Amino acid sequence: MQARRHEFEPAEALYRQAQASATRGGFAVLAALIDGDIGALELRRGRYDRALTSLERSRARMAGLELPHELAVAEQYLADAYLELNLLPEALALYERSLASYEAAGAVTDRAWVLSQRGRALALLGRHQAAAASLAQANQAFANEDNPAGAALVQLWLAELALRRHEWTSAAQH
Repeated sequence: MQARRHEFEPAEALYRQAQASATRGGFAVLAALIDGDIGALELRRGRYDRALTSLERSRARMAGLELPHELAVAEQYLADAYLELNLLPEALALYERSLASYEAAGAVTDRAWVLSQRGRALALLGRHQAAAASLAQANQAFANEDNPAGAALVQLWLAELALRRHEWTSAAQH
């Protein structure tokens, strides 16, 4: 809650305390999840080096624990940070791995979000056809699960893609 109110120092202190307790108690999965939370907090603070360090540590810990779904989530969070920092090839590689894990697990909502983020990365890389295909898949997935918020975001990103392609009518329709 404190992180959402931009009370970063108290939030960080709580995360560090929780992480120390999880580590002392031998709760490796919880400690890895907290690393991810610290990474997200640091990203909000604009401390990108610390954010990437924490997110990568979370990803590495999940890889070591051999938890495919949790690893996919950690990779997705790291990919989101890469996307925000315009590290597009790195983001795309992680989205592809997360997507494969989510598809294998039948994780519909997670798959839809990764498809949309992958579409955004592809658009920024100038791979417009692939971006449109990924965003269309995401749009269909959100529609299938009756997720209007997800579908609305995809429409926004489809409009941005249409603008990049100078397709004014299509952008207005989205």
